[in-house]
Amino acid sequence: MTPKERLIHVIATTPGVMKIGPVYTTSGLVVPVIPDLRKLYSLPKALKLITSLLVKDAKKFNIKLLAGIETAGIPLVGAMSVVSGIPMVYVRKKPHTGWNQSIIEGLFAPKARTALVDDALTISKQKTYFIQKLKNVLRIKAILVIWDSSYPARFRVPIAKYRVTVKALVSKYEVMNYMKEKKLMRDDTYQVMRAQTENPMHWHREAKNWKLLLKIRRRGTL
Repeated sequence: MTPKERLIHVIATTPGVMKIGPVYTTSGLVVPVIPDLRKLYSLPKALKLITSLLVKDAKKFNIKLLAGIETAGIPLVGAMSVVSGIPMVYVRKKPHTGWNQSIIEGLFAPKARTALVDDALTISKQKTYFIQKLKNVLRIKAILVIWDSSYPARFRVPIAKYRVTVKALVSKYEVMNYMKEKKLMRDDTYQVMRAQTENPMHWHREAKNWKLLLKIRRRGTL
């Protein structure tokens, strides 16, 4: 197996990572099955694999600063910084209300060539927010994530406007296809996940999709 194939296998087979919903996300989406990637942070071998792959991507972009997005990105940039020697900071969703009024925590050189790091990319809303907030302080050149939700290209347009490149270690479809091939996922689960991927905002308004998810939820297995 290649390192990427190993990561797909780990995501697909680690108990509790692929969660059956419905899950209501901070981006305002309703998701039928969602990866709880933070569980992988508790597994040293998995975290080491993820870190090595993310560091490889950071070096491709000649990144000089790693900025972890609160909260899922913080453990990732910590591990990446130790392995690579690239300095790290983390960024808050809201400014600190105490002595530090900034959304950035840590030491950094102004206009440093920076990668935002997080566990996943969905509809780009949160990532665009951080690009806008940081653009006058840091040069955001890349967004590095573990998981790309494989949503339609129109959801990448806000990021593309800032000439920021998105690089994911794996895509949702890669994991879905692997799980289907290895019989870790039934056809009905694949079907409802594909429906949500193709129409992330409104898939659940179709009665057949919602009924299918409720059937999967009652069954309790993918």
